[in-house]
Amino acid sequence: MTTRLHTIAVQDATGQTAELFGALRGGIGKVPNAYATIGSNAPAVLAQALQTNAALKKGNLSARELEAINLSVSEHSGCDYCLAAHTLT
Repeated sequence: MTTRLHTIAVQDATGQTAELFGALRGGIGKVPNAYATIGSNAPAVLAQALQTNAALKKGNLSARELEAINLSVSEHSGCDYCLAAHTLT
């Protein structure tokens, strides 16, 4: 049996999830679908992902290099959704 994850509407988020969604909207202007699903089900995981992204942006890799890594990981893991998302940016 497959378990489906629920995704709450961004405007209905409360607590830590609402804070994380607010930070995303303030930073990139939106809450991407994948992040909305992660935040709806495991806000601590979303918080860690955002911290990791922030740390990577402070490093020596350019935005283009980071996106190339995202594309490579998406392809390697066979995630068509991720490939599409990272191809748009």
